[in-house]
Amino acid sequence: MYPPDPPGCLCPAGGSMAPLLRAVLVLVLLDPALLLIREQQQDLSGLPTPETTPSLNMRYDLRTKNLTWDCRENVTSLECRFISEETGPVRRKLQGGQCHCVFEKYRLHRGAEFTVTVNSSQGPVTEKLVFTNPGGENTAAQKFSCLVYDVDFLNCSWERGRAAPADVQYSLYIRDIWLRQEWECPRYVQDTGTHVGCHLRGVSRLTSWLSFLVTGSSRERGVQFFDAVILLKTIERYNPPTNITVHCNESHCLISWLKPRTRLNPSNWEFQYELDIRRQGEALSDAPLFPRVEVSGLYGRGDHSWYIFPSPQPRPKHTVQIRAADSRLLQWGAWSRPVEFGSGEQEGSPVYMYVLVVLGTLVCVLVFACLFKRGRPPAEKPAVLGQRVSGSLSQPRKTARERSSFDGGGGWSSGSPLRFLGTPIPQVKDKLTANHPADDQIIWEKFTPPAGKGNHEEVLTVEEVRNLKAGV
Repeated sequence: MYPPDPPGCLCPAGGSMAPLLRAVLVLVLLDPALLLIREQQQDLSGLPTPETTPSLNMRYDLRTKNLTWDCRENVTSLECRFISEETGPVRRKLQGGQCHCVFEKYRLHRGAEFTVTVNSSQGPVTEKLVFTNPGGENTAAQKFSCLVYDVDFLNCSWERGRAAPADVQYSLYIRDIWLRQEWECPRYVQDTGTHVGCHLRGVSRLTSWLSFLVTGSSRERGVQFFDAVILLKTIERYNPPTNITVHCNESHCLISWLKPRTRLNPSNWEFQYELDIRRQGEALSDAPLFPRVEVSGLYGRGDHSWYIFPSPQPRPKHTVQIRAADSRLLQWGAWSRPVEFGSGEQEGSPVYMYVLVVLGTLVCVLVFACLFKRGRPPAEKPAVLGQRVSGSLSQPRKTARERSSFDGGGGWSSGSPLRFLGTPIPQVKDKLTANHPADDQIIWEKFTPPAGKGNHEEVLTVEEVRNLKAGV
């Protein structure tokens, strides 16, 4: 209980001094605390505020394949990186204040991701850019291919995308990666008004790597792009070899040639050659009689190469064609024109030789058969009219051919086994019978039959002759 107020005190009626004193005491105590807080706030206001890292504002140019970003003070570029499904991560180290990065040898039509790492006052900072292929799916050019031929010409072709709009139009941009030069196709090949190919001349002045970009445009919808990076050496088809000559001797033919003219003019050891040798009249589409031969330019001399073809005389006419390719790629070029060699005399076929041998054998057999048949003694002929029946007169009468030949002393004998094809052969002279030639001929006027038997013998002789004739 509070004491009563003193007399003359200006106090609220019925009040007390205690609450007032407490309020004064609180004010006195809080004033230094407020001053201390105010001072601390003033001290904190003098400290620097944390920095916010600004955006690098990354950009990518599809035509030049160049990635750029904003360069800022107190920011140092460290590294840029390219990531795609085909290649994986590809890194480039940067120099100081460099604010761009080039990825020219990589394709982007399937999408990619770029990252840039910089060093700021707060440490390394990385920013990412996702690059996509805008436009409708399957609207880009497809089946793209290129070919370098005849040293200085380039042909490229492609087809419309499966989902490309009807009014699509494609454009081809070619960029030399090393020269950093770009140009649009000067001469398009069209199909119903749409560009589907390109013809370019002057490839020999370009370097090794080319970047191809086919963009599309349409009023109906967006069209995706297609890009490719090609090494020219892989799409070049060499011309045929030149100065093809053939020199033959009795057993072989020497085929020689010079290497073809190419875009980069490599040494001869980088070439591989293929020879196709055929008999005259064989079509190139038919299977050759002789297998194709590959010859390496490594074994040539200078720009010359050669091949020795075994071909003994007499040789029929042949043709030879040669084509060339890079020995590491073996992408064959065109065939050369046929070069003829040979005399045109056909070689004897083994079948014909066999036929001749068989015919010769048959002729020999027939000759020997005739020889032995003529050497056999003639068979006795039956008695005919005018021949003697008795033993002394039983020798057959000689024919006119046998009478025309000599027999006996040093003459020719028709029955000799030494006769050959009817040619008479001389025989040894018979000294015993040389002066007594056989009287084989009967003179009917000198024949006098015995008395009393002439008629009977004559009848018998006639009957015998008739019987023989009847039997014959």
